[in-house]
Amino acid sequence: MSKDAMAAPRLRRGFADEIIKYHIIPWAEMRKNYFSAMVQVNKAHVVMLKEQGIISRSDAARILEGIGSIEALGVQNFPFDYTLGDLYMNMESFLIGKIGEEIGGKIHTGRSRNDLFAATLHLALSQRVLELLELILDFKIALMNLADSNVETLLPGYTHTQHAQPLTFAHYLLAVLDMTIRDFHRLENGYHRIDVNPLGGVALAGTSFPLNRQRTTELLGFEGILENSLDAISARDDVAEVMACLAILGSNLSRFSNDLVVWSSMEFAMVELADEFCTSSSIMPQKKNPWAPEMTRALAGELIGDSVKCLTILKNLPMGFSWDLMVFEHAVWNSMEIARDMLMILKGVIATLKVNNERMRQLAPEGFSTVTELADQIVLKTNLSFRTAHRIVGILVRNSVEKGLTARDITAEMLDRSAKEVVGRPLGIGQSEIDKALDAKRNVDLRTTMGGPAPKEVRRMLQTRRLQLEKERGFLKNERMRLEESKKKLDEAVAALVGFE
Repeated sequence: MSKDAMAAPRLRRGFADEIIKYHIIPWAEMRKNYFSAMVQVNKAHVVMLKEQGIISRSDAARILEGIGSIEALGVQNFPFDYTLGDLYMNMESFLIGKIGEEIGGKIHTGRSRNDLFAATLHLALSQRVLELLELILDFKIALMNLADSNVETLLPGYTHTQHAQPLTFAHYLLAVLDMTIRDFHRLENGYHRIDVNPLGGVALAGTSFPLNRQRTTELLGFEGILENSLDAISARDDVAEVMACLAILGSNLSRFSNDLVVWSSMEFAMVELADEFCTSSSIMPQKKNPWAPEMTRALAGELIGDSVKCLTILKNLPMGFSWDLMVFEHAVWNSMEIARDMLMILKGVIATLKVNNERMRQLAPEGFSTVTELADQIVLKTNLSFRTAHRIVGILVRNSVEKGLTARDITAEMLDRSAKEVVGRPLGIGQSEIDKALDAKRNVDLRTTMGGPAPKEVRRMLQTRRLQLEKERGFLKNERMRLEESKKKLDEAVAALVGFE
């Protein structure tokens, strides 16, 4: 059929070249994200229209056959005319071209592009969020596997980028894991917020046609209905919530990436990245640059920027549909791809990471990182307050640093000399007890409080995280099964109508 038949009758002329070039063409590139979802929404809407007696069975069958032709072509082969504007108008034009406007034009009964766009966004995005949740689980498994083999591996712990207290590498990886667990649950909550059906909100005021919104919700596998018709086509705060979740995920992954960048330097040399995740230099032949974590560290900024972009677009929009939301959606799909890429890259980095156990063990006690335990032992053995013990050890460290000594050089005589400055008497703690307090491995082993780095406690935490992982797997499995059941219902409903003679 001619383009004129699809033109807006209110307007005398079609799109300006500038609109096509700078808005429609870039937006149309996102159609790969919506194609399958829009086909499913169209099917569900037509099935519902027939069941409600709004269109005839024969008309529904013809329309569904036309939709089947679109689906068979796929997004790569479907003919797209930029002068028609968006994906839906191209689909309707294709449909009318096959079966005529008298029947094909009925597909849009009781519907607007406003609720159609919202429905396809919610459907497509909820499916992508599920995929992202599965990638987070894979990333968590990689972290746990690396932690399993490094429960006894000593690691220097840092605050303010200064040596603080000894940890284990497994304890560190558990910290990254726990942040990622929160990322999973945040995104899971966001998933439930977007897994709702806006279809039936129409332009903003619903319709006088007797639509069955529960039926399209069932056929599309949504958990519920975005009920208020104005809210149904206006709301994007649910999508903005997902964007915020991705920004936080990116920030957490960036912190981990930054540690890998620093720890792989010659000064630290605690880890080495596999060659396939690094680059060399065009001029300096010795270089092995940590390309992968540098890139993931940078990409986190894009996730944050996209989240801010979405909120900035939303903050001044009036209730109702505005084309600003198309710009909003560029950021949505960009962030989904970036989050996916970051998780996939870092999972590969973790799986191939070489851990320099000896270097970590060597650095763990540096910078007087074990003297907090010495202060604790003073409290236990002398009944002095911790603040007093803290002052004694602080003076001891200051004097040692001024003399160019390390924690390994501390003697009972040095400790007593510092104690005399504070309490006026020696403490009488023996050299063997001091050496034990300053031993990095013993420091770690003593920290058995809940969440501490002692190997026994780390193993317990890893076990509980694996049990939690199984629950998260169960959630994803149940969601997949529920969606497959909905798709089966939709396919059966379509088949029953298409097979109508």
